[in-house]
Amino acid sequence: MTQEEIFELISEVRFHQSELNDIEVKSANKGTPQRLFEPLSAFTNSITGGVILFGLNETNNFEIVGVADVHRLQEEISNLASAEMEPPIRPSFALAEIEGKTVLAVEIFPLPSEQKPCYYKPAGLHKGSYIRVGNTNRQMTDYEIFGYVSARTQPTFDEEHVAKASIDDLNRNSLEKYIALLRKIRP
Repeated sequence: MTQEEIFELISEVRFHQSELNDIEVKSANKGTPQRLFEPLSAFTNSITGGVILFGLNETNNFEIVGVADVHRLQEEISNLASAEMEPPIRPSFALAEIEGKTVLAVEIFPLPSEQKPCYYKPAGLHKGSYIRVGNTNRQMTDYEIFGYVSARTQPTFDEEHVAKASIDDLNRNSLEKYIALLRKIRP
């Protein structure tokens, strides 16, 4: 994410005077905000993913307040995303200097459907799975979780093409036994 893209996201939330479906705002000028697992889970479970902007004051017209300790914030988010989320998340970080203050943009990418839902491990699957609804993060219902889990399929590696394989790679005796067995079953 470029500095220009961060400026555009800030302009967008200021224009709407609200967080959006794919943008969450956190102050972080007094340390790492609590409950970051909610937007991490929600954006990862969404179709498009999202961005968490740190260093803006949501309650005061999205004023730039800066991030207190950018290094520590990135480290804590990385630890949360990789150690406490299931499956682990790999966010992307970008910085921008605005009005002499640092804004951190954390881009969260959506997971493939077969890996959803992403949840906060300490809370468990049913209490730690979130979705994004408008500008809020909502705990998933059992029905929503069931929908994701039941849509998963088993891997089909045995159906994949084997590169550079030929008929000569087959065991001739096994192949002849298989053909003989087929002839007995289907006369």
